[in-house]
Amino acid sequence: MRTSGIEISFIIVDYNAFLSLQRLMETIRKKTKDISYEIIVVDNSKDTKESFFQKNHPDIKYIFNSKNLGFSKAANIGINNSAGQYVLLLNPDTRLKNNVAMLLAGFLDKHPDVGVAGAKILNDDESIQFSCRSFPSYKTAFFNRYSLLTRMFPKNRYSTAYINPINSHNETAGVDWLSGSCMMLRKQALESTGLFDENFFMYCEDVDICHRMKLLGWKVVYYPEAVIYHSIGKSSSQNKIKAVVERHKSMWTYYKKYLHRRKATDIIIRFGIVSRCIFHLIIALFQCPFVE
Repeated sequence: MRTSGIEISFIIVDYNAFLSLQRLMETIRKKTKDISYEIIVVDNSKDTKESFFQKNHPDIKYIFNSKNLGFSKAANIGINNSAGQYVLLLNPDTRLKNNVAMLLAGFLDKHPDVGVAGAKILNDDESIQFSCRSFPSYKTAFFNRYSLLTRMFPKNRYSTAYINPINSHNETAGVDWLSGSCMMLRKQALESTGLFDENFFMYCEDVDICHRMKLLGWKVVYYPEAVIYHSIGKSSSQNKIKAVVERHKSMWTYYKKYLHRRKATDIIIRFGIVSRCIFHLIIALFQCPFVE
């Protein structure tokens, strides 16, 4: 992971979101000024786009995987092939509103103790997307974004503490973790923490890497001067069944890694996660909008 004269390595992991990916690349070209950068696309899709990139974007580093390796492994491939001082991970269904790369890099330059920085994320209608949260705990099972209690009492203090722990989305704030849909990581920090944990196929890998950063003393910061749009769930909506299963597998992986206590507790937690997974699979089968 040696750096060069390149300051920013944009890394985009794509899974069958080619139209969104093209729009993102257009906004990167349009919005990124006064900073040296490279773009790396790691493609988990069924069909290669190599000829398209060779013809239209020969300067973009395009890496095609013969099968879907999941987000963590693909992101690590991108990082290992990057040359920038910082890596900026972006989902293909995001778009830059301003010069995100320069703003986040400028913030990291001024704050060498920050390992990860994230932008303000907006929905397509300009509303705030809650992209920074507290670390999951046992309470999260009852007060997560999709829980019945959160739906019935959306402003209760436990749900708010997990989903929206900051006072204002217009102020810079230290947080527990940031959404991997827009996350700038310091290479130096990655060298101490390691890359993404590939036991997370998709989901929770962003929580995990922020957790490891904080355990080693690096700060994780929400920086709202940088702004992106995110059309959430475009990739996962293509295969809701797999998305539901992988989400719950990642919940269990995270629990074992950070919240494991006693065998009896593990059995109860595992039963709860499996039951929740079955419930959401039933919803997904009937194409209910409760599942992304």
